[in-house]
Amino acid sequence: MQPEIALPLGAPGVLCLYADFRPGQLDTLVYLCNAGLDALSEVTVVIDNTSMFSFYQSEPAKRWANVHATRQVRWDVVPPSICVLINTLSHYIWDEVNRYSLTFTDAAGQRRTAKAHDLTLNACRLAQDPDKVWVAFDAAGPSGQ
Repeated sequence: MQPEIALPLGAPGVLCLYADFRPGQLDTLVYLCNAGLDALSEVTVVIDNTSMFSFYQSEPAKRWANVHATRQVRWDVVPPSICVLINTLSHYIWDEVNRYSLTFTDAAGQRRTAKAHDLTLNACRLAQDPDKVWVAFDAAGPSGQ
């Protein structure tokens, strides 16, 4: 398990999640990728999870009302063209959806936020469809908005 990897080909946006499906292993490694030209600093990712049942049964605005667990990971700097390990998805039990809330400082010194969830990184489909290994974050807006 590598804590950081070079950016694989195919990133769908400047900030994205990349899933490293490992056949024969019990988990898929999920990386935060900086596909931009500048380093990100003061990076924090808050990871919330909920059950798939709750996710699908709730209205979009209420999907994260029943969060089961929250954890945080941080880095001083995430260089350009680098991906850092932020989570693992279990191949044994696939009944969770994780939301990744990213906060960072851009090259201009402005704090920004972005969000993504990993529903499409279902480990059962990754081996059959390499396009399913990416999730782009929403557009990074100013922090606090």
